[in-house]
Amino acid sequence: VKNVYILGHSLSKVDMYYFKKIKMLVPKNAFWHITYYSQNDKRRAKAFVKSLKLLRYKLYPTIDEAISQFSLS
Repeated sequence: VKNVYILGHSLSKVDMYYFKKIKMLVPKNAFWHITYYSQNDKRRAKAFVKSLKLLRYKLYPTIDEAISQFSLS
């Protein structure tokens, strides 16, 4: 696993257990791609990154932007 995509998720505290487990299962150098919808979501995403101590990540304002590197043709 080189990339982890979190698309359209609220990243609420109740879900942290699952994301901590995922972090334990993927390589430490995996790159996390995280989408947000609003400024509140962006703040929650930043808190999520800090809580999981992610070193390699990018925040995207839309799912389309996060997956733009994939070609459907």
